[in-house]
Amino acid sequence: MEALAAAGFTAGLLGGVHCIGMCGGIAGTLAGASRGPSWRRMAAFNAGRIASYCVAGALAGSVGLLASAGGTLHAMQLALFVTAHAFMIFIGLYVAGWGRGLVRLEALGRGAWSQLAPVRRRLVPIDSDARALGAGAVWGWLPCGMVYA
Repeated sequence: MEALAAAGFTAGLLGGVHCIGMCGGIAGTLAGASRGPSWRRMAAFNAGRIASYCVAGALAGSVGLLASAGGTLHAMQLALFVTAHAFMIFIGLYVAGWGRGLVRLEALGRGAWSQLAPVRRRLVPIDSDARALGAGAVWGWLPCGMVYA
């Protein structure tokens, strides 16, 4: 278990390069284009993003709860355990530049992201903390292999 935690920590550190490249420019543009105190807009934006991740985690936890109530928890735990390890391998290959498996996974999320486009457009320009919060909540559903992993 310690090896898995160390691998996850290392992937997170190295994955930060991916995040800076993919989201850094967008976040910088958001800060520069927002009207009003940028630190407040960024705090609201990140609160919305984190809230989206919490909702996704709660949904996943609910699936686990239903599986345990249905008596299929052990089989699901085993499947998720194997899947988590496979994701760690994919992240390592992706960060090292030796694999593009996460790019394919991100492509699966594009359909859902396109459904959020009308909501996203209504939140621009980000001229209030409420719009920043909403934009962050939408951004939390952006297809991202690092987040999925």
